[in-house]
Amino acid sequence: MGKTKIYSVGFTVHEAQTLVTEKGQPVDPLVVVRCCGREYRTEIKYAKSNVVSWDESHTWTDLCLTDEEWETAYITFEVQAANAFWRNTLLGLVSVQLRLIQLRKTHQIRKALPLQHPDDTDVHGSLRVTVFACAPGEAPPSPGEEEVLEEEDHNDYDDLRKAVIDTNQVVEREAGSRLYHVYVTAYRVEDLPRSSKGARDPFVTCEFAGCKLKSTQARGCCSHTFNECFRFPVVTPLPEDAILIKIWDWNFMKADELIAVGRISFSELRTRQMVPRWFNLYGFDDEEVAQATKVAGQGGRLVANCYLGRILLGARAERLTKEDDLMPAHTVAARPYETPPVIPLAVLADVYEVQGAPGEKVSVEIWCGPARARTKWVTGLETKAAQRAGVAPQAFNRAMEGALGVASYLRGDIPEGEDRFPFDNTEGRVEDLRLVVPEDTKQQWDIIISLYVRGTTKGFMGDTRIAFQRLKMSKIPGHVHNNPRAPIWVPLISTPPFESVKPAPAILMVIEKSKVEAFARSKRKHVTAVGYQLRAYVYAARNLLSPSGALPNPFVQVACAGTSRETEVFEQTSSPVFMDCLLLDITMMTDPVSRLPTVAPIVVTLFEQRSWGIQFLGRATCHYDRLRGRLKPGESPTVAEPRWIKLRGGKYANRHLGDVLLLLELIRKRDAEIIPAFPMRPVVNMCNLTFSCLGVRSLYMTQRAKRLDYVSIRKGQDKKTELRRIRGPLLRISVSSYASAGRGNNEAILRYERNLPEDPTTVNKLWTTVTKAANADIFKVVNMEIDVPVDPIYDPRLVVQVYDRKQKPKYFIGEYSMSLVPLIPWVLDQQSAIEAVSPVNDFTDTVDLKHLGGLLRGFHGNSKNRGTGQIGLEALSAADRETADAHKEKTLAQSRFATYDPDNKTFSDSWLLPSGLPKILVSSYAVPGFRCDVIYTNMFTLNVYIPAKFVLFAEGKRAADKKTKEQYARPSVDSTLEQFLDDVIFPSDSLKKSVMGDIDVTGFVKFFVNLTHHEEPNPHVDSSAAEWASSEDRMRRHLRGEDAYPKLLKIRVYVIRAISLYVGDDRILPNPYLLFNLGDKSDTLRAEAKPNTHNPEFFTVWEKDVMFPDDSQFELQVWSAHEGTSGGLDDIFIGSTCIDLEERWFSKEWQKSMSKNQVPMEYRPLKQMPSGSFKGTVEMWVELMDFQKAGEVPKFDLQSPAATEVEIRVIVWGARNLNFKALGKDFVDAMIRCNLDCTGYRGSQPIAQQTDVHYYSKTGAAIFNWRMVYSRVVMPVSTCVLQIAAYDNRNMGESPFIGEVNLELRRYLERVASTLNSIDVDAELKLINRSRESADVSSFGFVQVSLQFISQSEATSKPVGLGREPPNRDPRLTTPQEGRKWEDVLGSAGLRVDYRPLWYWVRVAAVVFLSIWIFVVAFLYPSLLG
Repeated sequence: MGKTKIYSVGFTVHEAQTLVTEKGQPVDPLVVVRCCGREYRTEIKYAKSNVVSWDESHTWTDLCLTDEEWETAYITFEVQAANAFWRNTLLGLVSVQLRLIQLRKTHQIRKALPLQHPDDTDVHGSLRVTVFACAPGEAPPSPGEEEVLEEEDHNDYDDLRKAVIDTNQVVEREAGSRLYHVYVTAYRVEDLPRSSKGARDPFVTCEFAGCKLKSTQARGCCSHTFNECFRFPVVTPLPEDAILIKIWDWNFMKADELIAVGRISFSELRTRQMVPRWFNLYGFDDEEVAQATKVAGQGGRLVANCYLGRILLGARAERLTKEDDLMPAHTVAARPYETPPVIPLAVLADVYEVQGAPGEKVSVEIWCGPARARTKWVTGLETKAAQRAGVAPQAFNRAMEGALGVASYLRGDIPEGEDRFPFDNTEGRVEDLRLVVPEDTKQQWDIIISLYVRGTTKGFMGDTRIAFQRLKMSKIPGHVHNNPRAPIWVPLISTPPFESVKPAPAILMVIEKSKVEAFARSKRKHVTAVGYQLRAYVYAARNLLSPSGALPNPFVQVACAGTSRETEVFEQTSSPVFMDCLLLDITMMTDPVSRLPTVAPIVVTLFEQRSWGIQFLGRATCHYDRLRGRLKPGESPTVAEPRWIKLRGGKYANRHLGDVLLLLELIRKRDAEIIPAFPMRPVVNMCNLTFSCLGVRSLYMTQRAKRLDYVSIRKGQDKKTELRRIRGPLLRISVSSYASAGRGNNEAILRYERNLPEDPTTVNKLWTTVTKAANADIFKVVNMEIDVPVDPIYDPRLVVQVYDRKQKPKYFIGEYSMSLVPLIPWVLDQQSAIEAVSPVNDFTDTVDLKHLGGLLRGFHGNSKNRGTGQIGLEALSAADRETADAHKEKTLAQSRFATYDPDNKTFSDSWLLPSGLPKILVSSYAVPGFRCDVIYTNMFTLNVYIPAKFVLFAEGKRAADKKTKEQYARPSVDSTLEQFLDDVIFPSDSLKKSVMGDIDVTGFVKFFVNLTHHEEPNPHVDSSAAEWASSEDRMRRHLRGEDAYPKLLKIRVYVIRAISLYVGDDRILPNPYLLFNLGDKSDTLRAEAKPNTHNPEFFTVWEKDVMFPDDSQFELQVWSAHEGTSGGLDDIFIGSTCIDLEERWFSKEWQKSMSKNQVPMEYRPLKQMPSGSFKGTVEMWVELMDFQKAGEVPKFDLQSPAATEVEIRVIVWGARNLNFKALGKDFVDAMIRCNLDCTGYRGSQPIAQQTDVHYYSKTGAAIFNWRMVYSRVVMPVSTCVLQIAAYDNRNMGESPFIGEVNLELRRYLERVASTLNSIDVDAELKLINRSRESADVSSFGFVQVSLQFISQSEATSKPVGLGREPPNRDPRLTTPQEGRKWEDVLGSAGLRVDYRPLWYWVRVAAVVFLSIWIFVVAFLYPSLLG
């Protein structure tokens, strides 16, 4: 388990096309995104069939993962159909491996990915997404780095058919796709550890290509034969490579327990199949899991230390030729397997001694696979000596000590105790481990050596494992009969929480293996105690950090074989020069035959002396393997070379807290007086160092042990910050002095003086910004005569310490340390010099006989008489061999990637240097202000610095970015502009202070440094800058004179947008707004907060008058507006970015771009603290000009694309040839429904609108004359899709789907928004239904529509009604008679009666009745009256 890191993952779900739905009916789709235990759900879209548009983005910036977890991390997109009362239906899914994205140049991918379904092999549509994945320190990609999608420029706006999204095409595989079946077979698991419930209920899952398969589940066992094969259909190219195999333990009524995870590379599987082989599983003990997780979560790196079983797996990839051969993912029974060949093996071990272990007694355990054995318990030397002297504690005292030990255990105190535990022949003999192992060494078990301690009085409750070591079986030497092997020291790794138990223990032991079944184990090797002298040459240390917050008072302790020596204490320095040779007289076990000693681990520990005692800072364990012997007559002594060793400290001894320059040599004690010690003082040159200080910026001072709370400072919460006022900065400049053995005074003091003594009218300003930061002008130059070692391996350091008024710990603000190696005039090969002074983990890693003599062998000359008096020991531990082999393989791998051919005369003679670098690239590094950037010959190195001109004017994607050039008419850089301005003379260097184990940036110091030898110009420093910067008067005139800058300047800040903002809680949507800080002035734009967005578009131009130096510090803050529960404001600080305006004003390159009005646009990261994680990116640029000439500099009209509103009117005239026969009916009740998916739609009308119903159409023809209106479509929009779908109306239940057509309307809207001229288009559009298409049925009807695109202002003046409601105009729509009669309605309901045959007789009867009535009224009625 590696240490955890914070990763950032973000995505944008654009759209899905050609989705395969059940029965061809429209669904309500959504996308569920899962990544590392996180989940995000998009908005549900309703009644969609083929085209769905989302354009939703989300970012996770706090994914805490180990390196192993990151290698197997995926982001999965599941397209689901939402259901109201049951589980959502899966339409398709796709997974992308995050590691593959993070390795890309832009750390992102934008692509339409095919959707797969676990139940078949067909493509179920495509999903277009953008995904980025960033490791710690990597900024999210800027928008310009996205892949630009080319769009066709349709000038013909009259043909609406060109706006149809062709969803009728079959989703085909990419060109060059290859088809595979991947078979992963799980044969058997063995030796699974028992759990709290007893035996296990194991099963195996396999995940790949969006599919997850599960084996059968075993019951109540720790070993089980599955013999099951997982089959996956795979189509390349594939955005993932890792095949995940997981072993689970089923649990009842709670979550299943994950036992182990493994991965197989698909790319390797395609080239070579994996025959059945055993994979051994290693992890952590159940009692140590909680501690292991805690340590990993706090940055600790752990090594698996328990055997958890093994699994027999086989895998292969079968290439297919036809797509019809692809079969869906499935679990099938595997063929009988053959167990890999096995051999008998015995592991033999003898323990001689244990050093560095706490506790009263110790025992060593050897664990190999299912077998394990221990030594007897052995008491330490101190306890034995006390017992022999009769001073052992009585029963009562032991009981009291035991009670105190229990209390220490409950408090979690670190135990202390014995140091040495010798084992005799009987106590150290470990019982033979007889095993049957696979013949292949890669499948054999590792050997775990564990150290157990006990002792209640020492704080241990029961047997406790405190350290371990894992050794490969292949590294274990073979056993030779009657030839016992000499013991070696095996360094151990501490288990949590014992990382800080002094140094890690070590075991002197012999461990062997025997492949012979019958053997006689001989007595262990007899070794004798021989005296030796270990000489530890401690030269210097650098970059030391103290958790107390003050400057450390360091000293070095070297310990070996129970003996230790210490250097003297140096006060108030982070880069001490010790120049001390520590002599340790030690006794080590030596083979009397070979006379080779068993060298114990050498522990180099750095402490600091405080008033209350000694505090641990860091430690390094060296495994030295060389013995210096007597010289032969006429033989010259070897000139050894020291090396910088990393010191690890912190709570878990895993943080790099400094380096120490060290040289070790081992000699026999009897030769100590004959063999002289190496001379430590190096050859030095006296040089003149010129230190020119401009001033200090953004200083903060807190209590000594109080961390700097940046968030509270930004919020103005003075009580929480506990800031102390800074009244007068004081600078202490010191340089390492090797000539005086660190006792000299290569230092100077610079004090802030408000008025110059020689000219009281000249004032050095001291001012405070709005964020309570102190700033001061110093303007002092100091010349120091210093001694600089000729060999740069000594790495002389320039340290700048800043205090407030007094040079005392409580007034300490921070310090900056830099190496003088890049400035040494006689070192021309800076690359080799800086590589040589880089620290390593162990002194043995640096032993290189070819490199002895120093970096400047050519400078000193090569001597043929130089020999070596050192003898390499054969007793190199297996762990050291493994480290050396890994280092060798890593070096060979790197050399294979970057190979330079010196014989290629065609290129090397023209524009390449012998190192393989372009000449112009190297020449660009000879610039002022350049300090520590290094040119590497390996051009694949990621931190190669590229000059500004290579970015601003190079041909490439950024320079050819059409959007950037046309919209903003300026170049851009992919990060901050400070990284590309290479002529800054006084850069801002960070002042750092260590507090509570963390590092705070407490301010910045601006200075220029020059180093000369014999008054000759330094080839690494700009001579013109050195001329005026070396004098206080010239420097003041150059930077503060009348011609330096105008009295009043104007700043213009153009903020376009922010990208991927994160407030720290996924449940909170930010409402971002900007806050501008300039000097002591602050402007907030809270009233313009953008609601509920992670990617706000500001399009803000901010102007302010600037007066140097008071307003030289500019800060842009991004906040999120929120209301508190009690009604007050509860805004959240997202992050900020700071710009030093002085650096830009005095940069000639920046002034040149400003004069051309071509200041590059930059993407600046937002952080809550200078060393914090990314919280987003802001897209912006800054202009700075003379206030008097500001009117001559055109102000860029930075506006968001005109918020023009457009209204869409859709008129559905009718339809024809609707294919109702596919529904199994003889007629259709036609209805047309429109659905608008538009990111800029703000209208009051519903998104889904439909016509009335045309009943009982037997021909498929329908007339509607129906208007639909979508008002207030705010431009610009990223997408605007109109779905027109035909349905067979149902008054109850779901209406059957007939067909649809999808239109992309964005270009019509853009045309109207830019010209304000309306567009009217008419078309008859073909309806499609992919799910019902066949060879016989290809047409599902046509719909006649008219679309009107009108600017909202015009539409408001001429409103229209929905449907046929008033105002009914442009055009006037009449109600059709067809399909609206009662007989049509009743016919649709199945109640239609044909009255035409009876209508004739009805009319005859009516005529007869009328005639009779007239006769009666006219003739009979008058006669009756008469």
